[in-house]
Amino acid sequence: MEVVTFTDILGLSKQTIFKNLSDYFSKMNPKTRSLMDCSDSMLFVWNCEDSYLWALNIKSSESSDFKTMHQTLLPTNPPSFEVERVKANRTSSHVLAFGSLGIVVFELPRRWGKFGMFQGGKSEVMCRSRIVDERFFRCNPHVVVKQVRWHPGSATDTHILVLSSENTFRFYQVAGDQPTLLKVWTVGRRPTSTRVPILVGLGDTCVDFDFALPSFESYDSDDRSVTNSCVTWPLYALQGNGDVYAIKMSRADMSSSVDVKGPLCMFPQADDNYGGDACSILCLQSNPPIVIVATCSGTIYHTLVLSSEDDEGSWNDTTLALYVFEIVELELGLGLKDDDDIYACPILLHHDDTAVSRYFCSHDTGVHVMMLPMVDELERYAEAKNEETDLLMPLMKEASSAQYLICTRTSSSSPLAPVQALTIGTSPPILICLLTTGEVVSVALVSNTTFHASSLVSKDHDQGAGLETQRDSFVEHIQRLLQRSTSQPLLKLAPTAEPSAQECLELVSRATNVLRDEYLQKQFQVCDEMQRKVRMLRTMKEHQLKELSSMEDSRQQLKESAEHLAEKYEDIKVVNRVEIHLLSAPQSQTAEELVCSAGIGTLRECPSTDINSADRGTCQLQANSAEWLAETQTPSNNAKAPERTPGGCDAEERELRTALAQRKLRKLELEISLLEGEERRQEEAHRAQLCRAQEWHGLQLHHAQQTHVALLRLLQELCTRSFLGDDRP
Repeated sequence: MEVVTFTDILGLSKQTIFKNLSDYFSKMNPKTRSLMDCSDSMLFVWNCEDSYLWALNIKSSESSDFKTMHQTLLPTNPPSFEVERVKANRTSSHVLAFGSLGIVVFELPRRWGKFGMFQGGKSEVMCRSRIVDERFFRCNPHVVVKQVRWHPGSATDTHILVLSSENTFRFYQVAGDQPTLLKVWTVGRRPTSTRVPILVGLGDTCVDFDFALPSFESYDSDDRSVTNSCVTWPLYALQGNGDVYAIKMSRADMSSSVDVKGPLCMFPQADDNYGGDACSILCLQSNPPIVIVATCSGTIYHTLVLSSEDDEGSWNDTTLALYVFEIVELELGLGLKDDDDIYACPILLHHDDTAVSRYFCSHDTGVHVMMLPMVDELERYAEAKNEETDLLMPLMKEASSAQYLICTRTSSSSPLAPVQALTIGTSPPILICLLTTGEVVSVALVSNTTFHASSLVSKDHDQGAGLETQRDSFVEHIQRLLQRSTSQPLLKLAPTAEPSAQECLELVSRATNVLRDEYLQKQFQVCDEMQRKVRMLRTMKEHQLKELSSMEDSRQQLKESAEHLAEKYEDIKVVNRVEIHLLSAPQSQTAEELVCSAGIGTLRECPSTDINSADRGTCQLQANSAEWLAETQTPSNNAKAPERTPGGCDAEERELRTALAQRKLRKLELEISLLEGEERRQEEAHRAQLCRAQEWHGLQLHHAQQTHVALLRLLQELCTRSFLGDDRP
C-alpha cells in the first residue's frame, strides 16, 4: 500500500519518477526552476535527463494500481536545450517547456479509460512536438528567452507570447505543422547584440510580464454583441531596474498596432526608486488590477494600477500609474546567526487559480504563501452602488500575511537546496512542491472563503437608509485570533547539510518559541473564547426558555379570560330573553305562563351534577330571572290591580314597551359583538405572538446547536493540528 505522510498527502514522494530526479538535480546548476505544472488534475513533470514529460493523474493517487499511475510522453522532436519551466494551457491540449535557449510545444493526445489517462493508459505515448522559431534562437545566441505565457484570449488556446532579453515580444500561433510568428514589437530600447550585456547589467531589459483582466472597448449601438475584436488584453512588463510598462494588445485583430505606455510612475515616490534588482511580476485578476513586483533581496511591492483621467477616456488619453500600498519583506532562510549576510536570489511568483487573493513565492530558500485581504475589499467596492461607494472605500483594515511554508536553508553556511517546481492542484486545492532532494511536498490548502448563514432580516430596505452593517460571524472572529505573525516552516534541508550543535539548538529554541507564542497561546485564547461563547449561548437559551414559559402563562390567562367573556355573553342573552318576554307578554298572562313561555322554568330544578360550571351559572341566572318575573307579575295583597282603559291603550303600551326592548336588545347585541371581536383579536394576537416566539426560539436553538457542533469540530481540528505540528496556511 502507498505510504502517505502528513507533508505528502498524495504520496508522490514514493513514486519512482521523483526518486530518479534526485540524482540528476544534484548535478545541475542549483537555482530555482518550475519543472512541473498541473492542469485538469493531470500533473506534468519534466525529465531533465532524457528530455520528455511524465504525466500523472493526481486523482488516482489513492489507487493501488501503480502501473497506470503515470505515463511517459515522448516527443517526436526532443529539445536539445535545457528546460527550466513547464506550463500547460487551460484546456490541457498543449504543454510548453522552455529554457533560456529555446521553446518546445507538446500536442497532447486524447484521454479516455480508467483515470482519464492518455490513449487509454499506455505506459509510453508518442506526442507531436514542435520547436518554436528554432532557427531564430540558434542564429542569435545572444537572445535569451525570459518568459513565455499562454495568451488568455486565444479562442483555440494555441497562442503564446514570448519575451526575449532584447526587450522584444514575439507572438506565435503554435497550432498546425509549424509555429507561425504573428507579430513582433519592442518595449523600451532595443539593444544590439554587443550592448545586450551592458543593458542587462544596468537593468534596462525586460525580465518578466503578466496578463491582467481583459477590457472592453466601445462598440456600435446597432451591434450589442461583444466579440474578440473589441476585447483587449492589457499586460504589464517588468524591467530589471524596477520600471513597469503597460501594453495593450488585441489577439483577433493582428493588423492593429500594439500600444505601449511607460515606464509607469510609482507613488509615493521613494529615494531608491523601489529597488533596482526586480526579478518577477505578477498581476492578480482583480479590478482594478493589483500588480506585484518582487526583487532579489526578498522585497515584495503590492501596487494598484490607477489612471489619473476618467475611465471613459481612450487608452491614449489615460495616464496610468502604480500606487504602492504595501511593502512586504520575505525571510530568505531562517537567519539563525546575527552576523549572516543578507542572502539574495531570484524569486518566482505563482498564481493560485483557487483563490484570487493568494499567491506563492518560490526561491532558493523555500516557499512563501502570501494572502492579500485588499482583494476582497476591492471586490466589495467594485460591486457597490453609486450611493454606497464612499461607505465601502478600501481602508486596508487587515495587512497582508506572509507565511514561510517550506524552508530549505537555515544559514549562510548551509548548502543550497532550491525549489525545482511548484504548482497548485485544484478540487480540492493542493500545493505540490518538488525539492532538490527529489522529495515532493503536497499539502492541502485551506480556502479563505467564508460562507455566511442566511440572515433572518429581509434585504429589502429603504434606499435612503444607507448601507446595512454586516454581522461579524464567530468563525471569522476565531480565524482572526488564530492568525500568526510568524510561522514555523517545514524544514527540508539538502542531503549534504550538516548543521552544528549550536545551529540545532537555535533551531529547537526558535521552533519552541514560535510554537508557544504563535500556536499554543492563540489556541488557549481561542479555547477561552469558545467557552465564553458557550456560556453566553447557555444563558441565552435559559432566558429564552423562561420567556417561552411566560408566554405559555399569558396564553392560559387569555384562555381563561375568553371563557369568562363567554359566560358573561350567555348571561346577557338569558336576561335579554326574559326582558323581551316580560315586555311583550299580555297583562292577563300569569307568572307560571310567562315562565313556561320563556323556557326557563325547567332550569330551576336542574341538578348541578348534570351541567358544568358555566351552565350551572346560566341555570341560576335563569332561575333568578323566573322568580323576578313571577314577582313582577303577581300583585301584592295590599296593591290593587291597575284599571284597564277601554280600547287599544294596552296594545299601544305593549308596542312601546316592545320597541324599547328591541332597541335595548340591539344595543346589547352590539356590545356582545364588540366583546366577541375583541376576544378574537386578543386570541389571534396571542396565537401569532406564540408562533413567532416558538419559531424564533427554534431558530436560535438550531443556530446554537450548529455553532456548538462547529466549535467542537474546530477545537478537535486545532487539537489534531497542534498534536501533529501542522503548519498549513
